[in-house]
Amino acid sequence: MSLRSRSLSLLALAVAAVSCESSTRPSDLVADYALVMVAGEPVPAPFFDGSSGIIVADTVRLLEGGRGEEILAWRDTGSTVITVSHHELTWSTSGDRLEVSFHCDDTAFASCVAPPHLAGAVVAGKAWVLDRPGVRVLPAAFNRVGTR
Repeated sequence: MSLRSRSLSLLALAVAAVSCESSTRPSDLVADYALVMVAGEPVPAPFFDGSSGIIVADTVRLLEGGRGEEILAWRDTGSTVITVSHHELTWSTSGDRLEVSFHCDDTAFASCVAPPHLAGAVVAGKAWVLDRPGVRVLPAAFNRVGTR
């Protein structure tokens, strides 16, 4: 299996894992967005030009009350070891704009970047196209998954 096929399989698995919920309890899920493009390149893609890190999958989960979580899977160039990290976030909308800010209590993630960390327009309710520099290189886009 090629690295690209394996990465797509991992992305599908990550989306399925974050989408699974008990059918007997109420859900506070508003939407899930999966990263599909960074710096104009389809995922998997480098974090930025010259980066040794490759984004394998990135899902932003929006929950009621303006809170949520990012689930980021990445690997070093040339490595098959995938690291998965979880980041708490807050989010807000204004018209067709969606803005996400990460809880930045560590210097290694986004503390040095002013929020919002991800911001852009939601197009036709399905694609979130980032248009403000933050923690992703533009152009970048997420597709909505698990729509309710």
